[in-house]
Amino acid sequence: MKIVNVKTKQRNYRIYIMAGIFDRLADLFRDPNGGPLGKITGNDSKIFFITDKRIWELYSEKIMNFLEKSLRKHRVFILVEGEKEKNLDSVRRIYDEMMEFGLRRTDSVVAFGGGVTGDTAGFAASTYYRGVCLIHVPTTIVGQVDSSIGGKVAVNFKNAKNIIGSFYQPHAVFADPGILSSLPEDEVRNGLAEVIKYGLVFDSSILAVLKKILSGLHKENRSVTELLKCREFEWVIYRCCSIKAMTVARDEFDVSYRNLLNFGHTFGHAIEKSSELEGISHGMAVATGMLMALDASSLSGFKLAQAKKDIIEIYGYLNIPVTPSGIDPKKLMDALDFDKKFESGRTKFVLLSAINKPFFSYNPGRDIIEEAVRRNISV
Repeated sequence: MKIVNVKTKQRNYRIYIMAGIFDRLADLFRDPNGGPLGKITGNDSKIFFITDKRIWELYSEKIMNFLEKSLRKHRVFILVEGEKEKNLDSVRRIYDEMMEFGLRRTDSVVAFGGGVTGDTAGFAASTYYRGVCLIHVPTTIVGQVDSSIGGKVAVNFKNAKNIIGSFYQPHAVFADPGILSSLPEDEVRNGLAEVIKYGLVFDSSILAVLKKILSGLHKENRSVTELLKCREFEWVIYRCCSIKAMTVARDEFDVSYRNLLNFGHTFGHAIEKSSELEGISHGMAVATGMLMALDASSLSGFKLAQAKKDIIEIYGYLNIPVTPSGIDPKKLMDALDFDKKFESGRTKFVLLSAINKPFFSYNPGRDIIEEAVRRNISV
């Protein structure tokens, strides 16, 4: 088992990484002396378990086995899968069931799922009784390496994404790489875009390990989902978690250093907005956004040609389009709201002067941004 310690002003907690750890979770709840959950929750605390419909269909037997073996009173709340569930209506329904169940501050919320489940459950846990124990068991790559760590919990409101939220650190995170094997190929590709970001911005050895694993799978004509079964990928998860823990410790409330995690996301969010979320996933938008950020860096005078070549090679193994079609460059520039935001200094790009040497750029020329966009879309 690999353990990452996260230190924040709100609380210190641990991320536990091990294939099969979910099957041991009940034992951790039953062990009030030596186990991480026994110490956190106490002997008689209840469990309010939140998941989504797809995960429930895949893992209902495992979930019920955990809940029964934990010897705690428990209730399961099932969200309908999808971003549309991440709203205040879902939170109200969670509150209703929490109250009916008699949940108290000494009890626990366990979020078992992807980003939507983690965000919705986390926001409900952060506001019910001003905060109850929150335990994340993420079931996606993005969840395990990024979104379950650092305390950002939020829901959407009136088509505005993540506009209502708070910072509420979990009490523990359990990342089980074995659970990822149920992910479809598209979700694996989406998740790996975030992993690649960590490699470009913070630690190039992540890229080297990914490239080695993927090239081997490609030679053997095996699916990219086989990546998840490789022992080396557990190290990738551990390394990404360690980096995220470091950024959170330095900038818990995301006002400066932690913004480096937005590499590729300024472009990516504009791609999502300009395409109105049709035909392109968040992961693919970020993947394209990172290529645009690399080109913006090169056009700003830095030598990133080899880095882009390496990333394009990895994208090739993952079957990620290098120049996706269906993106209108004018709409994308409008989505960036370039002139207004840059005049007021409200938008900043994360660029690279070299691999693992990120910096904030507040004033790249419009010509640089337009050219970076043009190079990476197929009209």
